[in-house]
Amino acid sequence: MPIRRIVAAIAAALVAVALLPTAPSGAAGMTTHTWMADSAIDRVETPALRALLLDNLDYLKAGAKFPDGGYVPGNIHGEEAHWQRFADVYLDLIRNKDECGQLSRPDGPCAAQIAHLFGIVAHGTGDEVWDWLFEPNSPDRDEYYTADLPTASEGGAETQMDLVAIGLYGRPADPVPTLTFTDDLIAAFDASGVPGVTAQQINVAQAVFTLLHQVESGWADTHLDGILEAMPWMSEHLVDAPGGVDWAARSIAAQWESLWAQLLGAPIPTRVSNTYPDSLERGVPATGWTRRPYPGSSRDRGGARTRIAASLTYSTPYRVPGGGGVSQTLPAGAMTLTEAATGTVVPSMSGFPQNVPYTADPGEHTIAIQPAGDLQPCTWYRVSVTDLLLDGRGSSVVPHSWTFRTGLGSDGAACPDDPTGDTAVADYVARAYRDLLGREATAADVAFWTAALEGGASPTWFAVVLMSVDEGRRAVVDDLYRRVLDRGATAGERALWADALAGGTTTAEIQARLLDSAEFTARAGGTPEGWLSMAYATILGRAIDPPSLTLWSAYLGSGGDRLTIARALTGGGEARRVTAHRTLAALDDTSPSTDAVTAEAALPGDLRHTLIRVATRPPYLPEVLVTP
Repeated sequence: MPIRRIVAAIAAALVAVALLPTAPSGAAGMTTHTWMADSAIDRVETPALRALLLDNLDYLKAGAKFPDGGYVPGNIHGEEAHWQRFADVYLDLIRNKDECGQLSRPDGPCAAQIAHLFGIVAHGTGDEVWDWLFEPNSPDRDEYYTADLPTASEGGAETQMDLVAIGLYGRPADPVPTLTFTDDLIAAFDASGVPGVTAQQINVAQAVFTLLHQVESGWADTHLDGILEAMPWMSEHLVDAPGGVDWAARSIAAQWESLWAQLLGAPIPTRVSNTYPDSLERGVPATGWTRRPYPGSSRDRGGARTRIAASLTYSTPYRVPGGGGVSQTLPAGAMTLTEAATGTVVPSMSGFPQNVPYTADPGEHTIAIQPAGDLQPCTWYRVSVTDLLLDGRGSSVVPHSWTFRTGLGSDGAACPDDPTGDTAVADYVARAYRDLLGREATAADVAFWTAALEGGASPTWFAVVLMSVDEGRRAVVDDLYRRVLDRGATAGERALWADALAGGTTTAEIQARLLDSAEFTARAGGTPEGWLSMAYATILGRAIDPPSLTLWSAYLGSGGDRLTIARALTGGGEARRVTAHRTLAALDDTSPSTDAVTAEAALPGDLRHTLIRVATRPPYLPEVLVTP
């Protein structure tokens, strides 16, 4: 959704009058991009990351505008700034600056620069999902508006939807702070393969941003009614449609969590964060799949509802500067589509599965598979992302699968056996299986528990059963391994620790043992300082503070053992608050209040008890199951 045409048009006028190359404060545009980044903050699970972004919000939003500043006439950095390759180079540059100190401090010397980087990442992620999933609705619904609107065209809906964001949804102007780290940006572009970026280019772009929102606000006053009449569906569903603001915000927040762990030196496994169609979605079109999908809103494109895609928390492999290109097509078996009941593989369209929406060379986070022909009506299908898919670090992506059901015809009309009436309880059961067991519920699972809950069974009993059976314990073990060791547990490890949980071992103790393992120590570099830094980043989501580093280094130097420190970390009050915050944020899909986190952290039990409590009260619990 790059607003390239707007930027170029306004910038040409500004450059023509020799605008000074300094970035004043004031209102700025890129409204939809900043809205996506702003919305993503509420979905961040790690407290330290959320605090840093909120304390440096102006810089986050400035970063969310930044990539399109590279399309100002005479600028050369726009395209590169959108992708993982640049983000990795820039992140490493920040990590290696001695003056940055504790990177997780919201008021640290480099906090504003970190927030700016995270805004840049939000922009690229937003573009991917917007271009691939949202904009194709325009040709599908014949919704276009270009009448006397400067920079608007039928090739993209960015101008029109920016004006809707301002005029209909009241998105405000955002300050554009002066960037004090221009030299670092230039160095990052140079290392990323784009030499020649200058401070004047960056400063002119910042000045353009200062006026952009004012210009768009004027256009909104003139054109909003016409846009709403010509593009009613796009305007109404700007927020809630696949690829829209909320969908993008979920993908952005998950990518931020991955980037934060990478920044602190404790990278986490790449996983699927968002899917289309949604898990257990019904009414997916059965026909219309033979059209080859493309990004954007040109009239010869479309097919928004006949696409299958997933967002990743880190990119697929990309071309390093000076290296060879990478394939757009994913490895065989990395992403599959099968009939859920039989396991029959659905043949894919030529070139699929692949990276989308554009080229894989700079590092994309969106993958897609496309069937070669139409699907069977009223049939459940399973999409699987397997460990054959490698990320940009060369590691396997965490396997993930989800199911959807087709309806009838090209519009996915209801099937004769589709449920009617309120499906809130069935949806709750299916969601609990995903969140607590890490898998999709079978039709039998949903039917059994829906009947039980509608018949008066306690939601707490339901959640306790899920977490108490061997499958539930093994799912918890797998989650702990992924958090601490960046991998799933082996079958033997899963069985060992599941039995330990059944025997009374806590999740905090398992985490401590994993921190104390030779594997974790080796990953941390084998030094006491490296182990301490990675342990704090892994368990608390922040850098170790200098007093703690001094204290624990002295303890280890005098012969103390790592397990004692690990237990102090995993069993402490801060770790309990982090667990509470992450669980509330993940299950409730919103940023929890400080009071909610404090209250949950004060309750007894470990991770399993927190999961049970959060899954059995509002807003996770549907209103129909809430008892007075």
